[in-house]
Amino acid sequence: MAGRCQQCGQPTEWSPDIGSAVCTACGTLEDASQSVLTTHADFTSDAYVRERDFPLAYARPSTLKSLRSSAGWDLAGQGKEARNERNKLTMHEFIRSLATRLAYPGLTPRAQVLFDLAMDRAALRWGRAA
Repeated sequence: MAGRCQQCGQPTEWSPDIGSAVCTACGTLEDASQSVLTTHADFTSDAYVRERDFPLAYARPSTLKSLRSSAGWDLAGQGKEARNERNKLTMHEFIRSLATRLAYPGLTPRAQVLFDLAMDRAALRWGRAA
């Protein structure tokens, strides 16, 4: 059921997953009333790979309400725990990229665990020294 794309004129191929013909050049659906909803999680089967490639997508959800702290009003996600979680995820991404550049991507999980243990056991804080 191959035809021509209405947008660019290139050949189309039938995709049973989508249920429509798709242009091989531009990706336009033949039936414009259809839409395909996908996420980055659809393209990987390993949970570790999903978390490694998209670390911020798996961060803890925060509420959308305002919080009152001793220092004043803080919006959700601006607290100490959220900041520390963002910093940890950023460092995990840095460790992953460093291990990949050194051609040892398999050591990434171990290095990340060792980093987390060092931060916890030594009671290290983020930022400048006190």
